[in-house]
Amino acid sequence: MTLAMKRARHFAIAATVWVTLLTPYSIARGQAPTEASVKAAFVLRFVQYVDWPRETFQQPGSELVICAVGADAIAAELVQASSARTAPSRPIAIRSGKAAEALPECHVVFIGSEDKARLAQIVAAVRGRPILTVTETPQALEHGSMINFILEQRRVRFEISTEATEHAGLTVSSRLLAIAMRVRKGELFRLPMASLAE
Repeated sequence: MTLAMKRARHFAIAATVWVTLLTPYSIARGQAPTEASVKAAFVLRFVQYVDWPRETFQQPGSELVICAVGADAIAAELVQASSARTAPSRPIAIRSGKAAEALPECHVVFIGSEDKARLAQIVAAVRGRPILTVTETPQALEHGSMINFILEQRRVRFEISTEATEHAGLTVSSRLLAIAMRVRKGELFRLPMASLAE
């Protein structure tokens, strides 16, 4: 397969995943999405492209718990958007405020910009556990975050640290990696093939 064909294939996969990530949510809302609603939609879709270790959940139908810390607007959007949505084979529960501080009980922790001063502290508290950390702060990957949102030309994009996800025992689908703005492995960043094809 030639490089051009590989790029075209990755671009096609990326386009499909982008549509899958956001279209249903936009249609359901019937209005122009806000930054908070787009990020909430992404978070709810991320869990469909991440695999947790089998022993993470006590039962096949156990809840997948998403905790939002320092992100009131996104927490509200998550509650609204998750009411009619489930992760593959399991319901989703959203926790915010003090309930979200029980970090070991979370499977996803979103650390909002309102609490960015504690970002490194929170990431350190869950490091090594099978907990997906998602942030919206510049250089968050350098502090151990796994997925970090970036605003580029008023569009919500994201970058991923595969080193951090692998250390936590999480497996990220190649389909999600294909649409990330940047993928970090160790100290190196690379652009996915889909990005090169844009």
